This record gives sequence, structure tokens and C-alpha cells, in this order.
Amino acid sequence: MGILDWFKNRPAQFDADGVSAELIRSAVDKAITLTNPRLAVLPGCHKRLAPAAEKAIEFLRALGQEMPASRPLSAASWAADPPLRAFFVAPADTA
Repeated sequence: MGILDWFKNRPAQFDADGVSAELIRSAVDKAITLTNPRLAVLPGCHKRLAPAAEKAIEFLRALGQEMPASRPLSAASWAADPPLRAFFVAPADTA
């Protein structure tokens, strides 16, 4: 179980226009659970944490869009791809 398991690919999460209120509420609940569950009893804690959760979700979405495409990994592609040669010493290491 990883710390970002709560941010899984669910249809309600990936609204192209914005972040749903349900997703923000879920993110705030999870952040409270992971940090200090006693925060939930404070009045207005969800209201105060919602903008930060929304910004974090928007940042993660933008970060996901900026990720480069995957590279084919094989002994043949090792010779033509400098980044692969930086990570793998020899073509045999890619197998």
C-alpha cells in the first residue's frame, strides 16, 4: 500500500475541466488520515484544506501530462539511445 494509492484512475477523478468536489473531499480526508486524524474534529478543517488539496491534484495532473513517453527497452535499442546507455552498461543488462 503506497501513499498515493488513494489517487487511482477512477472516472470521477479525471474531469478535463476541473476537479470534482468529491475528489477534493476524498483527498482532504486521506491527507487528514495520513497526517493526524485528530484534525478532523477541528471546525472548518475541510474548508481550510480544500484549496491546498485542489492545487495538489491540479499539480499532479499537470505533472502526469508532462511525463515523457516510454522508451522501448531491448539490446537493439540500447545502441541507438544515449539515455539507455546511461542507465545500462551493456546491451546484455537490458534483458
